[in-house]
Amino acid sequence: MNEAIANPERYVVAVGDGGVDHYYALSRWPDLGEQILCRPMGDYVGGMISNASSTLAGYGRHTYLIGTTTHSPEGDFILKTLGEAGVDLSHHNYDDNYTIVVCNIYLTSSGERTIFVGLDEGCTFRFTPEQQKLLNGAAFIYTTMNKIELYENGYEAIAEAREHGALVTYDLESYEDDERHQKYLGLCDIIFVNDHDFAHMAHGKEEAVYCKTLLENGAKMVVITKGGEGCSVYSKEMIVNQPACPVKPVDTTGAGDTFNSSFVYGLTQGWCLPKVTAFATAAAARCVTMVGSRSGIATLEEVEAFVKEHPLPPQR
Repeated sequence: MNEAIANPERYVVAVGDGGVDHYYALSRWPDLGEQILCRPMGDYVGGMISNASSTLAGYGRHTYLIGTTTHSPEGDFILKTLGEAGVDLSHHNYDDNYTIVVCNIYLTSSGERTIFVGLDEGCTFRFTPEQQKLLNGAAFIYTTMNKIELYENGYEAIAEAREHGALVTYDLESYEDDERHQKYLGLCDIIFVNDHDFAHMAHGKEEAVYCKTLLENGAKMVVITKGGEGCSVYSKEMIVNQPACPVKPVDTTGAGDTFNSSFVYGLTQGWCLPKVTAFATAAAARCVTMVGSRSGIATLEEVEAFVKEHPLPPQR
């Protein structure tokens, strides 16, 4: 795909912010208007991009995080946790006008969860010349459209980085089929999307047909995650369908972030697409057997050991 991908001198840059997740345990989800007791389970650092960057760093891949936090106990908690995970924060920003995203996560005994996400207030940013240089030298840029569009020069910065050989990957959670997101979609090399958002994007078109359209329009790969059904990966050369690893979920929070970042890691290692897909699937399965959105952080050896104990179904 790109000779620079497996080059250890080319790193990954994640663009996004950390947040704080407040966890609560429920015996079941209540009916509307019902009162139910919940048990606090603790606070964790969350955020889609910070989770992904920490997972990549856990595998030993040099990963920078460009984002924003505040001078506050919450900001200190986020940066301390990310630093301990090995994420390079040398290009991270402080802005006390920014609102750190706080999520309340309610976890039932079945392993399913409901998440209430606090909105960040409308701060906008600009990539600095130093950050642009960092983006230009990346093997991969990992972000979401909602994060990159907060940067006034986001479109131009991503376009310039691609000209220098960086591959752009978006997690398309909360994708909106409007002119704004269509513009950024044209700068995407690898699309990560769950099956619900994919259905929204495709407007009723068959999966293979719409993926073919995306590939013809410039994407190099479309990766569709399907929860307990596994995933499907489309490239111009092949299609890989990987059934999910059969495990009992404890907490599914962060599974998508773990899958996506593990997939990117496999690509940086120069693995073939079937191996990359199997590795990401196993890493996500391991993640859901533990509580917390950061439970996907692991070493390569830990994921390989998990696969030995939980063999993956064959690909189709």
